[in-house]
Amino acid sequence: MAVYPDGNPGATPIDPSTDVGKLRFLVNDTTGVAYVPDQPGFTNYTYFSDAALQAYADMAVSNLILASGYAYQRIAAILTISARNITTDDLRIQTEVRANTFRLLAKDIIDGANEAAAAFDSWALTGGLKECDCYEYYSTCHCNEYGIV
Repeated sequence: MAVYPDGNPGATPIDPSTDVGKLRFLVNDTTGVAYVPDQPGFTNYTYFSDAALQAYADMAVSNLILASGYAYQRIAAILTISARNITTDDLRIQTEVRANTFRLLAKDIIDGANEAAAAFDSWALTGGLKECDCYEYYSTCHCNEYGIV
């Protein structure tokens, strides 16, 4: 049992309209333990505090997929530091595999987010959309704000 603000304090219920709330759902850190004494509006989440998730979102310039990759890198680092390889006569426990799995997951997510950003940059630099038909659907059109048009 933790006393507020120990552990990973975060707002409860989770607000899915904020970057922190969306990121909390992305990394599946949605369960927590109540503080003792009770701290209304806050819970002690398993992996990340709201401040940590906000820091990842800020580092990724609000690209939440990239931010989730950073979060998984942190989990991989923690698992790597605490990794154990225990063998007895008939029992073998290897936690290095779990750390490596999280590291590979984080790498895949970060690489995918960076590739998506690079693809958009290439599209924008080549001119984006040549003609824009969005005026009939939106009050403000942003089609030709990127690239050479």
